[in-house]
Amino acid sequence: MKEIFTYSVVKELQTRCFLFLGERESGFQDRILSEEHTYTVIDTKVKSAIADLQTLYRKAYPVSAGEHCKSIDRVFELYTVLQTLSPRAQMINVIGGGALIDLVGYALATSFQDLKMRAIPTTPFSQLYGFYQRSFYIHFDRKINQLSVFGIPHELWIIPFFLKAFAVEDLRKAHVVCFATALGFEERFFYLVERSLSLLIHNQTNWTVFYELLREHHFLRAKCSLEHRLIPGESMGILLQTATGFQMDFVDAFIKGLMLEAYISFKLGIIEESTLEMIRKTLSQIGLEDRLPPQRQVDLQTLFSLIDEKKSIKMQVIKGFGLSQETTVSATIIEHILKEYYFGR
Repeated sequence: MKEIFTYSVVKELQTRCFLFLGERESGFQDRILSEEHTYTVIDTKVKSAIADLQTLYRKAYPVSAGEHCKSIDRVFELYTVLQTLSPRAQMINVIGGGALIDLVGYALATSFQDLKMRAIPTTPFSQLYGFYQRSFYIHFDRKINQLSVFGIPHELWIIPFFLKAFAVEDLRKAHVVCFATALGFEERFFYLVERSLSLLIHNQTNWTVFYELLREHHFLRAKCSLEHRLIPGESMGILLQTATGFQMDFVDAFIKGLMLEAYISFKLGIIEESTLEMIRKTLSQIGLEDRLPPQRQVDLQTLFSLIDEKKSIKMQVIKGFGLSQETTVSATIIEHILKEYYFGR
């Protein structure tokens, strides 16, 4: 185990980030079970993917996670579970994807502030993305991340062995969040993204390169978050996922959202067409399927309705490679540009 940094939002609220390079399933299970004052909430998908953690599963509270778990009903269900804990409980381990971590974080921050949370993400995207939004979100009224509460995990454990259950394609697509960070904030970071991605494109995995990518990306995510800034692709990705009724995975929505935000920057005259084409090419390598008719992927009427409802959208407008600026763009302008993107007019 190695602590790579401590990230602070305010003096009283900080996250200690740990990267476990050589951890194995048995060592991880023993580490968790040896702690006397912790309780574990685990995604049932982890149980089906890694059978070696049976003892831990029997002592954890299982949740069928995914985007649909982030609901008010599930929050109240967790309230009931947490109220039965021993008074000595101090830390809640959350083992699963980003949706489960959001759900438990929301429950703890709203009613159990004395309990600390240790986030242990298990999916490629959640391990690379981290948790630097300063808030935990749940969905409400069929809209993504409608309710939020201020907070960050007390600890973040990045344990790459969980990723062995995922296909190379999943690892490759998760690189989109690293590409977005390089595109929006740090051009020099792209060499690491490109190095890792070039191997995955040919279905090869080099864990040494991937570990380096994980470590450096978390440094950059924390640095960007100190200014409380979005990263390119987030705003449109959230809208796209909402417009599909959560049928689109957030990784896919993020990829397509990044392409749309790059196109908006191009149509606003901020970036050159060559930069747009470079972004398009990289996203194609990651897994963007732009050949299918967009109408088969997104309910455009719902998408435009969501944009109109917001009146304006805050997004990280790309100004060049490694340079972006958080800007509010009117709904009218975005809708006009997207209609041209989708329909050619």
